[in-house]
Formats: sequence, structure tokens, C-alpha cells
Amino acid sequence: MRKLPVGEVAAYSFGFGWRAIPALFRMGWLQIALFIAGAILVDLGGGETEIGTRMEGGADRFEISTGWSTTVQTIEEPLLFWPGFLIVFAALILLLPVYTRLIRLAAGEGEVPTGLALRLTGREWRVLGAALLTFLIFGVAVALAALPLAFVGPMADRDAGGGAVIAVLFLGLAGMILAFWFYIRFSLFMPYTALENRIAPRAAFGVTRGNFWRLFGLYLIIVLIFFAITFGLWAIQVMLGALAAVFGSPIGTGDGSAFHLIFLGLLFAFQAAVQIYSNLVSTAASGRSAGYLTEGQPA
Repeated sequence: MRKLPVGEVAAYSFGFGWRAIPALFRMGWLQIALFIAGAILVDLGGGETEIGTRMEGGADRFEISTGWSTTVQTIEEPLLFWPGFLIVFAALILLLPVYTRLIRLAAGEGEVPTGLALRLTGREWRVLGAALLTFLIFGVAVALAALPLAFVGPMADRDAGGGAVIAVLFLGLAGMILAFWFYIRFSLFMPYTALENRIAPRAAFGVTRGNFWRLFGLYLIIVLIFFAITFGLWAIQVMLGALAAVFGSPIGTGDGSAFHLIFLGLLFAFQAAVQIYSNLVSTAASGRSAGYLTEGQPA
């Protein structure tokens, strides 16, 4: 039974995330462009879209309040939703070769690709099958775990005893904890499939044996670091809004101001970069972990 070196895998994953950005765009620029286009159509087809966002602030003797003022325009274009949804779905399918190659690179297999990755082989279809099977199994597990909680309301309406309600709540909580344990143990199913080129849920479940807390610690490190980055971004927004309230900064002077547009553009670019980087780090962590636990230390 191999033990996952959490610190080493975490450090490697964050480094891999930076190094893999050029490879991601070489392999998946077309798929990413399709995904963005489809997402825009889905947003427009949904009936609402943001047309203006600006920071506002107010100050008095006791507090400074800041927030986002958003104007929303209703756009009735329901015919755009389903074409956009299909484009997003197709883009996700076409990203499977990119995901598979990144997983294998993180595990120390293969060479860095140099061109667009669109070819779907048997390996990619097996990864898709593993993703669908994971969704099905985990969905059933969560539904079964949450089933006792559905009886809390009816029991309260019937004035059931407090002990019975507490017992049902405890049972539901235990079920959710069990579902979470199952999720961690099953979290390497897709990268395992990408590396081994076979759908073997029992084997994928087995490679995580004895590594629940190590995998949990790895995922927790990643989540906390990106939470800190996101919180820092939010703090910058609030700070600038407070400055606008106190000093009358151009941030709050109108949606069309040059400062406002530049700030929103930089904010959007930074958020997109953080999202891409976090996805690459998560992919690297799962691929590297699967590589360690299946074959030993990757190259």
C-alpha cells in the first residue's frame, strides 16, 4: 500500500499549473473559444444579462458601506439557449483529449503536445464513460445519504418527539459523511481511467485505500489557497469601493468612465486567469496522485 506524499504532490501541482498554461492553449484554444461562445448564448437565452456594473459606496460617522450596483436588461431570446447549450456540450467533449493529455503529463507519461488536440480515441471515450459513471454513482450515494433528512419536516409537522427528530438528523448527517468519504475514495476514477486506459471502478477505488486523509489534505490545501486568492480579490474590490465612497474616486462616477472600464476589464481577466490556473492545479493533483498510487513515483 503506497502512501501519497501530500506536500510533494501539492508543490508539483502548483508548479505544473503554471507550466501547463501554454500547452493548454496550444491544445485547446478552439475548444475554449467554443465554450465561451456557447456560454454567452446560454446567458442571453436565459432571459437576463448584465449590461452595466459599477461600485458604489456611502459613508457616515459610523460605517462605510460598499457594494456592486448592477443594471440588468431582460432579453427575450429563448432560441439562443439550446444552440448555446449544444455548443458548450460539444466543447466539453472536445476538451477530453486535452484533459487526458494533461493527466498523463502530470503523472510523468508522454511528451508535451505541440498542436491542437481534437482527436477522440478509445481512451477519451473511456474517460467520458468514467465521468458519467462517477456522476451516476455519486448522485445515487448522495440521494441515499440525504433520504433521512426528507422525513424531518413531516415529523416536525406531526409533532414527533424531539428525540426522534434528532435521531433522523443524526442519521442524515452520518449518511452525508459517508457520501463524502466515498467521494474522496472515488475521486481518482477519471485520472485512473486516463492513465490505465480502462474503466475499472473497483481498481480505482482500491488505489486510494489507506490514503483518505492524505487525499483530503491535498484537496484542502488547494481549496484553501484559492479561497485566499479569491478573498484577496474581494478585499481589493471592497477597498476600492471604500476609497470611492470617502474620496470621490472616479470608480463610482459612472459605468462609462475609462477608469471603470479598465478596472472591470482587469478584474475579469484576473478572475479568468485564476479559474484556469485552479483547474490546471486540480487536474495536476489528481493526475499526479493517480500516478503515484498506481505505478509508484512518476518520472
